[in-house]
Amino acid sequence: MRTRPDAPTARPMFALVAGILLVVGTACGPTVPHQSGTAGAVAASPGAGLGVPSGTTSTTGGKKAGSGAVTGAGGSTTGGSMGGTTGGVAGGGSGGGSLPTGTGGGKHLAVAPSAPGVTDTTIYIGSYYNKNQGQGNAAFGASGLDQGDARKPQNVMIDWVNSHGGVAGRKLSPIYYGFDASGTGPPSDQQDQAACAKYTQDNKVFAMIVQGSIFDECAKREGAVDLNQDGTPSIYKKYPDRIDIESLNMVRAWKVTVDGAAQLGYFNAGAKIGVVAWDGPDYKEAINDGLLPELRRHGLSLATQPYFIAEPQTFQDLGSASAAVNNAVLKFATLGIDHVFVMDGQAGLCGGSCLSIEWLKRAESQQYYPDYAFNDKNSAIELAKLGILSKRQAVGSIYINWTDAGPDYEKGLKPNPQLQECIKIMKAHNIDMSNANQQGAAYAACEDMWFMQTVGEKLTSMNLDLSTPNFINAVDALGYSYLSPLSYANYFSAQQHDGAAGVRHGKWVPCNDLNCYKWIGTVYKVG
Repeated sequence: MRTRPDAPTARPMFALVAGILLVVGTACGPTVPHQSGTAGAVAASPGAGLGVPSGTTSTTGGKKAGSGAVTGAGGSTTGGSMGGTTGGVAGGGSGGGSLPTGTGGGKHLAVAPSAPGVTDTTIYIGSYYNKNQGQGNAAFGASGLDQGDARKPQNVMIDWVNSHGGVAGRKLSPIYYGFDASGTGPPSDQQDQAACAKYTQDNKVFAMIVQGSIFDECAKREGAVDLNQDGTPSIYKKYPDRIDIESLNMVRAWKVTVDGAAQLGYFNAGAKIGVVAWDGPDYKEAINDGLLPELRRHGLSLATQPYFIAEPQTFQDLGSASAAVNNAVLKFATLGIDHVFVMDGQAGLCGGSCLSIEWLKRAESQQYYPDYAFNDKNSAIELAKLGILSKRQAVGSIYINWTDAGPDYEKGLKPNPQLQECIKIMKAHNIDMSNANQQGAAYAACEDMWFMQTVGEKLTSMNLDLSTPNFINAVDALGYSYLSPLSYANYFSAQQHDGAAGVRHGKWVPCNDLNCYKWIGTVYKVG
């Protein structure tokens, strides 16, 4: 899992402070079933249309239009926005499902002298591990989420890939930077700069597998591949060598979230809607180009201006963020806001879920209980398990999800064979996966290394050797062929570098378990 200096998990898990979070739109197109095997086609009925939840309601002008089919779903797509083509979804026999056969990651055609971090025999990659993550998360009020040494699962997968043909006929070799995740170390931006220097000055790497905006510039300067998370259309335009393997870009994510909420009948007549978000340009782009237009498409609008919270760069900044969140809760409660979006994700020292945790704590303390529309950046299932999302707060909430983090996310589906293979490999090597962030680190290690190998196979099929431009060209040609351990489906093209392509919906229903989200309908395509 690519990680933040000071935040837990930000992919199919949970990001707080000191690490990354590992948790995991709506448009016309075929349903995207979970892959039922390790290779071959991913079945989807051509022209089957959008797989929508059953018994849902749609909205027109902010009012329920009754039960039954969803109206107004869909939309066209370019550049990774909502939509996609109709027809079957091809699974091309690469990725985690097929690699165990030992076919390898493609052939070494010729040395590419222009590629940084590449030799005749080796590909160097810049990656991460976190130190003292448990200390940072405990101080933030989320004990028991120490990621451990993320080098261990990464080394397992690097050894696995190297013993199964490598990538483009070469072996992977990691250059690790250890981030201080205690919350008491240097500011996150300083640590990112130090990591960049290690990857580009002390060493030369072909790819950087670390989350954060500083690495966009770092990779661009060096001509390296940028494997990051949670971009926006403007970021991809500025950094064309950036790939976000299993996330939706933030604009697309919020179109998908609003549209999914509408499909579930979340917006009752007269709903007063508010959004709280981190105060960063990517979050503002997500609101202005994603959330607000999608609300308008459904005849809805915000009842008040978005409330922005300054991104914390140090642990001390979290105190100011907490106070700002408290003020936002008070304002929303005073205005009678009864439907709330918490726009969470990586921000400064937070790898994800920090804003959700702070908001839920402050709202609980003020006995403010609006209806929430969560997506996988809130980690609602995991926060419910931790007791941070109380059952009283969860009443009326819905969950729009695109990350497959295991059994809780696969109910009603066949298990993801790539994820099952990943877990099997980790268990065989005694990798500790006893908490969510450890699981996230393990799953992300499979994701990153299998993705590199899949692209190596595509390079060979295109008769291209390894270089940064060729790597990106191969990614652009993947389509639906990459089978991810962390996604319901993936899609890549020259217009889409954020790979998540399958979404499902959930609603909170009363139950005696910690996780009371019930999945509604099936996975549907957003790629």
